[in-house]
Amino acid sequence: MCFTFIAGIIFFTSPLLFAEMRWGTRWREERRVRFEKRDEEKKRVEAEISEAEGKVCRRCEYPGYLDGYLGIVLAKAFRFMIF
Repeated sequence: MCFTFIAGIIFFTSPLLFAEMRWGTRWREERRVRFEKRDEEKKRVEAEISEAEGKVCRRCEYPGYLDGYLGIVLAKAFRFMIF
């Protein structure tokens, strides 16, 4: 009974191994490209935030990414989050 159970597990999970052997390289490459794009976007947003922190808002005369102090707080809080 135990050997039959183990054989069944191997029989039903072996297609997953074959799928990984066949398409795994492409999946890994797509994942690598996706992560590179995400990292580039994070760096771009971080550069924009650091550049905008030095600017002064004309209406409120506070430096900020949006308007005023709340803009600075939000920009720093969500610095590494990309939506």
